[in-house]
Amino acid sequence: KAELHIDVAIVAAHCDTALGIGSWHNKGKWADKTAKTKTAKYVPQMGQGQRFAPAVAEVHGHLHSDFRKLLRDLAECKVDQSDRDSRLSTSERNMLLGIFVNDLYQLVSVAVQKGTAMNVRNVRSLLLAHHSMQGHRSRRRAPRVSYARALSFIGSEERFRTRAF
Repeated sequence: KAELHIDVAIVAAHCDTALGIGSWHNKGKWADKTAKTKTAKYVPQMGQGQRFAPAVAEVHGHLHSDFRKLLRDLAECKVDQSDRDSRLSTSERNMLLGIFVNDLYQLVSVAVQKGTAMNVRNVRSLLLAHHSMQGHRSRRRAPRVSYARALSFIGSEERFRTRAF
């Protein structure tokens, strides 16, 4: 048996970089690019008896094929452990495999959604703290920016935009 190394990533296919490669219209394209990058980075570091598997999911729910294969391998292992004396028929084993794979997909899906929700709450808290609004919707409580500071922000953004193209 090979020692398995897993690197997990949750990616957003709607970020600027992903949109630039057409991920919005090609389901899984950003997950595929992320998995290839991880594979190129970590496979050369694997020694004898070791293997690497990227576990990449997109926030909207798509799982990369390597992640799906990993979940299937885990489910097959669970079936083998559950049927050590081979009393189940092939169709029963396949049915059990489907149940276990579905359970793992649901666990991953819920974890991704909980993580996304937690990040949104964290961003909300940071924004409210930054603007010292404390959950208040009034614009009067937001801190003011001086004219000089506003020009500084604008200049930084203009410099960034000219470098990007």
